[in-house]
Amino acid sequence: MAVYTTNSLTGTIIGKIIFIIIGLIFFISAIINILRGYSSKNWPSVQGKIIHSDIQIQRDIRHGPNYSPTILFEYFINGTKYFSNRISFGGTSTGLIGIQRILIKYPVGSDVLVYYNPQKPQISILEPGITFSIIIFLLVGIIFTIVGFFI
Repeated sequence: MAVYTTNSLTGTIIGKIIFIIIGLIFFISAIINILRGYSSKNWPSVQGKIIHSDIQIQRDIRHGPNYSPTILFEYFINGTKYFSNRISFGGTSTGLIGIQRILIKYPVGSDVLVYYNPQKPQISILEPGITFSIIIFLLVGIIFTIVGFFI
């Protein structure tokens, strides 16, 4: 027969709550990006231009460098100039080789097709639809939430 103390029960409950909260944050974020990605497939598009294309390196002593693309593009809708840096919904952080592919795809000065939200034209992306990283976020959210309920 197991004997539980107040401290072990409190620690277990706090652990469950932390897992559930983390899981729900990932899950809700993924659902929002899935809905945005899905709706972006029906957005109108305009010609735009890449005005900045670079790699951002964040150094982490424990985990090594983290690379992410920094793409900035401009586009015009009804005579108003807009700027955006969103490639897709769900993020694009990947390994260095993947980032280099993105930079090759979007060099400074290149013309691009920009998809924009017709109700909020300041919201735009270069690659509409649902990305693989959104699905990963969704799965992580589901796993953390389930683990939180059953640990």
